[in-house]
Amino acid sequence: MRAPRRAATNELRLALGAVRWRLVRLLLTESLLLSAIGAGFGLLVARWAVKLLVEQLSTQTNTVFLDLSIDWRVLGFTTGMTC
Repeated sequence: MRAPRRAATNELRLALGAVRWRLVRLLLTESLLLSAIGAGFGLLVARWAVKLLVEQLSTQTNTVFLDLSIDWRVLGFTTGMTC
């Protein structure tokens, strides 16, 4: 539904004299911003889910300890591969 409107907006910008490279840069910036926001939200949800998992697995007599910390090397590699 949004794709035809986006295409029309881009065509209008081109007709008004925008350079193609500037449109490409605009779309890339928007995509990177949305992916960064999504990744940040995903990290927050993952940290919350880990706490919830440990709480669900633990009992009053048996406390479960899981080291589910973020491996920054893996995160960096994943980030590098997606960019």
